[in-house]
Amino acid sequence: MPGELLAYLQDLGDHLGHVISETGELRDALSQILSVNALVAQRQNEDMKKISGWAAILFAPTLIAAVYGMNFDLMPELHWTAGYPAAVGLMIAFAVALYLVFKWKKWMERHEGRGRHCPGSASSALVRTTERTPNGRKAAQARARSG
Repeated sequence: MPGELLAYLQDLGDHLGHVISETGELRDALSQILSVNALVAQRQNEDMKKISGWAAILFAPTLIAAVYGMNFDLMPELHWTAGYPAAVGLMIAFAVALYLVFKWKKWMERHEGRGRHCPGSASSALVRTTERTPNGRKAAQARARSG
């Protein structure tokens, strides 16, 4: 083989090796990003459960207050001496019962360790993922210098 062709093929081999290496790094980064995305989606589902639980807890007393606030004259409990305390007690009882049910079903649990600076958080996993790629390392170094 002529020397010029051999040099060209070696250069081509070097470029191919670099492209294969970049492809592997990008595949790893994409895999990490997808797993972080799954974590974020799971956290969002947990947050939606909690929001829905609080909405249900607040709905029960609101419903009772709405019924008794209609000013109907034919509701016998409106004329009872204990009518108002019974309505308020019913509101509190429903709210507490729903809270306990949601707590028992683990919809009202706190999520410890959330936030950017927590090693187990999704955002820190994303930072670790992007720092593995060559461009990510450059960005991480630039962030370290600026901040």
